[in-house]
Amino acid sequence: MNKVIAALDNSLATSPVLATASALAELFGAEVEPVHVRTDGARVARSVAEAAGLRLRELRGPIVESLCRTADDPEVVALVLGARGTPVAKRPLGSTAVAVATDIDKPLAVVPPDAQVAPSLRRVLVPIEAASRSLTPRTI
Repeated sequence: MNKVIAALDNSLATSPVLATASALAELFGAEVEPVHVRTDGARVARSVAEAAGLRLRELRGPIVESLCRTADDPEVVALVLGARGTPVAKRPLGSTAVAVATDIDKPLAVVPPDAQVAPSLRRVLVPIEAASRSLTPRTI
């Protein structure tokens, strides 16, 4: 079964990340798998996953490597994780989001902590690398 990974931490972005992952999963015909790389406990991540009726899978190891290894699973069709800042912040993406984005070859959604997520998505724009090494957008 195809999966959309919701990378949950203990930040304010946890709920919007899970909501975005759920909307993407519906679009991709996949299941949501919430994961948390354990560094400082999983209280918020676990309670948000449980409130959605999902079981949180805890990962061990360095955060970026653990998320990238999880995204490498052939059943994973997309990964969703939280941004540290808002889109208008000086640095809206944290170092984890940037590192994951540059390492995985699957669609990645980075969700700001103040995101108002629609319950469903109608389309997703995904860049596909073409033979000419340029990015060609494709709507799913």
